[in-house]
Amino acid sequence: MNIDYLREFVELSHQRTLTDAASSLHIHQSTLSKHLIALEKEFSATLIDRSKNGLCLTDQGFFFMGCASAMIDLYESTLEGLRGIAERHSLRLGYEASDSGLASLLSMATVLYHDENNRSIQTVHGIRGHLFENLASGKIDIAVSGEPENALEGYGFEKQLLLSSPAVALMERSHRLAQRDTISIDDLKNETLIKLLSDDAQAGWQVIQMLCEKRGFEPKTRPVLTPSTIENLSTPLNNCVLLFPGKNKEISFLSQLKKYACIPLADDDAVFPIFAAWMPDKTAEVAPFLKALDEALAIMSTPA
Repeated sequence: MNIDYLREFVELSHQRTLTDAASSLHIHQSTLSKHLIALEKEFSATLIDRSKNGLCLTDQGFFFMGCASAMIDLYESTLEGLRGIAERHSLRLGYEASDSGLASLLSMATVLYHDENNRSIQTVHGIRGHLFENLASGKIDIAVSGEPENALEGYGFEKQLLLSSPAVALMERSHRLAQRDTISIDDLKNETLIKLLSDDAQAGWQVIQMLCEKRGFEPKTRPVLTPSTIENLSTPLNNCVLLFPGKNKEISFLSQLKKYACIPLADDDAVFPIFAAWMPDKTAEVAPFLKALDEALAIMSTPA
């Protein structure tokens, strides 16, 4: 039995004409008529009196209308209940870092987790500033973020470093620093840094801001609005510097172009970290997923 046929019959009962009901349902009148005939055949009943002008329900039709409404309600409540059970048995993962390495890691870990534990993952792409609040309030079970480590302080989270990508400075080859083998954060005091304003870039900028402040200066910036991560590296630099994770595959590509230079930062702390965080009372629950993350990291680090 098709539940949509029942919904169509209830609508037909209210509209009382095939034309109005078909218009309300956004289907062809001939389609609605075929579905009505299929219902009558399935229940061996005559639901519509076709001998009278207009559309009239038979006694069986009136009885069936009440039953159809009850069946639709039961169907929808069953779906809602099943979804609730599935959600209770799913691990809720929130993340706000956008990085090709992270995307691969989470995808691989999700497959391993499901395969080994027969549990699904509910993923929620978090809004910066809300991810840790959702984690602390129990709306998600584990969070993955590219925020600097000190951003996790004050919540009482357990945490684990997943990825750490050394920073590189992307600049035009005509830039005064472009011929250097390495540079340091201090070398950037008098440079203008590109500040990407996309949601996915905000965590990375927090890392850059923290590195500069540790050296005692506020970075000079040129804010650039990029609607998506795809456009981050196509931003015109105009003699400015863009700091970016060096392990990102796009950096390897750009370093081969004549237009750009990708200079590694020599500072040990000039890295873009990605952490997993969870509340202490969730440790046992998230442990299988952390294991899957470790396995995925091992696979990713194995030469092809």
